[in-house]
Amino acid sequence: MMSALLQKEMSAIWHVGVGVYGKEYWFSTRIESKNLGDTETAFGMAPHATYNLGHTSVEREAFETYLEEELDDRFNIDTYKVFTHNCNHFSRDALAFLMGGEVEMPSYILENSDRALEALPQGQALLTKTIANQVARVVMLAWGNANRSKEEIAKREARRKKKRIEVEEAEAEAKAAGGE
Repeated sequence: MMSALLQKEMSAIWHVGVGVYGKEYWFSTRIESKNLGDTETAFGMAPHATYNLGHTSVEREAFETYLEEELDDRFNIDTYKVFTHNCNHFSRDALAFLMGGEVEMPSYILENSDRALEALPQGQALLTKTIANQVARVVMLAWGNANRSKEEIAKREARRKKKRIEVEEAEAEAKAAGGE
Protein backbone atom coordinates (compact mmCIF):
# COMPACT_ATOMS: atom_id res chain seq x y z
CA MET A 1 0.00 0.00 0.00
CA MET A 2 2.77 2.44 0.93
CA SER A 3 4.53 1.81 -2.39
CA ALA A 4 1.37 2.69 -4.34
CA LEU A 5 0.75 5.82 -2.28
CA LEU A 6 4.32 7.07 -2.65
CA GLN A 7 4.70 5.88 -6.26
CA LYS A 8 7.99 4.15 -5.45
CA GLU A 9 9.06 0.79 -4.08
CA MET A 10 9.20 1.06 -0.30
CA SER A 11 8.51 -1.73 2.15
CA ALA A 12 8.16 0.51 5.22
CA ILE A 13 9.48 3.42 7.18
CA TRP A 14 11.00 1.42 10.01
CA HIS A 15 10.90 2.17 13.70
CA VAL A 16 14.40 2.86 14.97
CA GLY A 17 15.59 3.15 18.55
CA VAL A 18 18.88 3.27 20.39
CA GLY A 19 19.87 0.34 22.60
CA VAL A 20 22.23 1.43 25.38
CA TYR A 21 22.57 0.81 29.13
CA GLY A 22 20.26 -2.21 28.85
CA LYS A 23 17.37 -0.09 27.54
CA GLU A 24 15.96 1.00 24.22
CA TYR A 25 15.31 4.71 23.83
CA TRP A 26 12.99 5.91 21.04
CA PHE A 27 10.76 8.74 19.94
CA SER A 28 7.02 8.32 19.47
CA THR A 29 4.71 10.87 21.08
CA ARG A 30 7.63 11.69 23.36
CA ILE A 31 11.05 10.23 24.14
CA GLU A 32 10.46 6.84 25.72
CA SER A 33 12.50 3.94 27.03
CA LYS A 34 12.01 0.36 28.12
CA ASN A 35 14.28 -2.47 29.10
CA LEU A 36 15.64 -4.06 25.92
CA GLY A 37 13.70 -7.29 26.43
CA ASP A 38 10.43 -5.43 26.97
CA THR A 39 10.36 -3.54 23.68
CA GLU A 40 9.22 -6.58 21.72
CA THR A 41 6.05 -6.62 23.84
CA ALA A 42 5.54 -2.88 23.38
CA PHE A 43 5.74 -3.11 19.59
CA GLY A 44 4.34 -6.62 19.20
CA MET A 45 7.26 -7.90 17.15
CA ALA A 46 10.94 -8.67 17.33
CA PRO A 47 13.42 -6.20 15.81
CA HIS A 48 13.88 -6.54 12.04
CA ALA A 49 17.60 -5.85 12.45
CA THR A 50 20.01 -4.65 15.11
CA TYR A 51 23.36 -2.99 14.53
CA ASN A 52 26.31 -2.71 16.88
CA LEU A 53 27.58 0.80 16.29
CA GLY A 54 30.32 0.66 18.91
CA HIS A 55 30.77 1.62 22.54
CA THR A 56 30.16 4.89 24.32
CA SER A 57 32.08 6.55 27.12
CA VAL A 58 29.06 8.71 28.00
CA GLU A 59 27.60 7.85 31.40
CA ARG A 60 23.92 6.91 31.57
CA GLU A 61 23.06 9.90 33.75
CA ALA A 62 24.71 12.31 31.29
CA PHE A 63 22.80 10.72 28.39
CA GLU A 64 19.46 10.91 30.17
CA THR A 65 20.17 14.54 31.11
CA TYR A 66 20.93 15.25 27.44
CA LEU A 67 17.63 13.63 26.43
CA GLU A 68 15.71 15.69 28.96
CA GLU A 69 17.47 19.03 28.50
CA GLU A 70 18.33 18.97 24.79
CA LEU A 71 16.07 16.57 22.94
CA ASP A 72 12.73 16.69 24.82
CA ASP A 73 11.80 20.04 23.26
CA ARG A 74 12.84 18.88 19.78
CA PHE A 75 11.22 15.43 19.87
CA ASN A 76 7.60 15.41 21.05
CA ILE A 77 4.15 14.93 19.57
CA ASP A 78 4.05 18.54 18.37
CA THR A 79 7.30 18.20 16.40
CA TYR A 80 6.71 14.69 14.98
CA LYS A 81 6.66 14.50 11.18
CA VAL A 82 6.21 11.10 9.54
CA PHE A 83 8.82 11.61 6.84
CA THR A 84 11.19 14.30 8.11
CA HIS A 85 11.30 14.27 11.93
CA ASN A 86 10.66 10.82 13.34
CA CYS A 87 12.31 8.10 15.43
CA ASN A 88 15.05 7.75 12.79
CA HIS A 89 16.09 11.39 13.26
CA PHE A 90 15.89 11.07 17.05
CA SER A 91 18.16 8.01 16.91
CA ARG A 92 20.65 9.87 14.72
CA ASP A 93 20.85 12.76 17.21
CA ALA A 94 21.01 10.50 20.27
CA LEU A 95 23.75 8.39 18.67
CA ALA A 96 25.75 11.48 17.71
CA PHE A 97 25.78 12.48 21.39
CA LEU A 98 26.67 8.98 22.57
CA MET A 99 29.38 8.50 19.96
CA GLY A 100 30.86 12.01 20.10
CA GLY A 101 29.46 13.01 16.72
CA GLU A 102 30.95 9.94 15.06
CA VAL A 103 27.92 7.94 14.07
CA GLU A 104 27.45 5.77 11.04
CA MET A 105 23.86 4.61 10.99
CA PRO A 106 23.08 2.40 8.02
CA SER A 107 22.36 4.96 5.29
CA TYR A 108 19.03 3.46 4.25
CA ILE A 109 17.48 4.32 7.63
CA LEU A 110 17.37 8.08 7.15
CA GLU A 111 17.22 7.92 3.36
CA ASN A 112 14.12 5.74 3.54
CA SER A 113 12.02 8.38 5.29
CA ASP A 114 13.80 11.50 4.01
CA ARG A 115 13.37 10.47 0.37
CA ALA A 116 9.96 8.84 0.63
CA LEU A 117 8.13 11.63 -1.17
CA GLU A 118 10.65 12.44 -3.89
CA ALA A 119 8.82 10.51 -6.63
CA LEU A 120 5.63 12.53 -6.16
CA PRO A 121 4.77 15.84 -7.80
CA GLN A 122 5.27 18.70 -5.34
CA GLY A 123 1.57 19.32 -4.64
CA GLN A 124 0.83 15.64 -4.13
CA ALA A 125 3.89 15.28 -1.89
CA LEU A 126 2.71 18.17 0.28
CA LEU A 127 -0.81 16.76 0.53
CA THR A 128 0.52 13.26 1.32
CA LYS A 129 2.87 14.68 3.96
CA THR A 130 0.09 16.73 5.58
CA ILE A 131 -2.38 13.85 5.69
CA ALA A 132 0.25 11.36 6.85
CA ASN A 133 1.28 13.67 9.70
CA GLN A 134 -2.32 14.15 10.83
CA VAL A 135 -3.09 10.42 10.68
CA ALA A 136 0.17 9.53 12.42
CA ARG A 137 -0.59 11.97 15.23
CA VAL A 138 -3.98 10.35 15.90
CA VAL A 139 -2.57 6.82 15.67
CA MET A 140 0.44 7.60 17.84
CA LEU A 141 -1.62 9.31 20.52
CA ALA A 142 -4.02 6.36 20.62
CA TRP A 143 -1.15 3.83 20.68
CA GLY A 144 0.72 5.82 23.32
CA ASN A 145 -2.34 6.11 25.54
CA ALA A 146 -3.18 2.41 25.11
CA ASN A 147 0.42 1.41 25.82
CA ARG A 148 0.59 3.59 28.93
CA SER A 149 -2.81 2.25 30.03
CA LYS A 150 -1.47 -1.32 29.76
CA GLU A 151 1.56 -0.33 31.82
CA GLU A 152 -0.64 1.35 34.44
CA ILE A 153 -2.91 -1.72 34.61
CA ALA A 154 0.13 -4.00 35.02
CA LYS A 155 1.53 -1.78 37.80
CA ARG A 156 -1.86 -1.67 39.53
CA GLU A 157 -2.16 -5.48 39.32
CA ALA A 158 1.37 -5.87 40.72
CA ARG A 159 0.47 -3.58 43.66
CA ARG A 160 -2.73 -5.57 44.30
CA LYS A 161 -0.82 -8.86 44.19
CA LYS A 162 1.80 -7.50 46.58
CA LYS A 163 -0.96 -6.31 48.94
CA ARG A 164 -2.69 -9.75 48.81
CA ILE A 165 0.59 -11.46 49.64
CA GLU A 166 1.19 -9.07 52.54
CA VAL A 167 -2.33 -9.72 53.88
CA GLU A 168 -1.91 -13.49 53.52
CA GLU A 169 1.46 -13.36 55.29
CA ALA A 170 0.01 -11.24 58.10
CA GLU A 171 -2.90 -13.65 58.48
CA ALA A 172 -0.51 -16.61 58.55
CA GLU A 173 1.63 -14.90 61.19
CA ALA A 174 -1.45 -14.07 63.27
CA LYS A 175 -2.69 -17.63 62.99
CA ALA A 176 0.73 -19.01 63.93
CA ALA A 177 0.98 -16.62 66.89
CA GLY A 178 -2.53 -17.48 68.05
CA GLY A 179 -1.92 -21.21 67.72
CA GLU A 180 1.16 -21.22 69.97
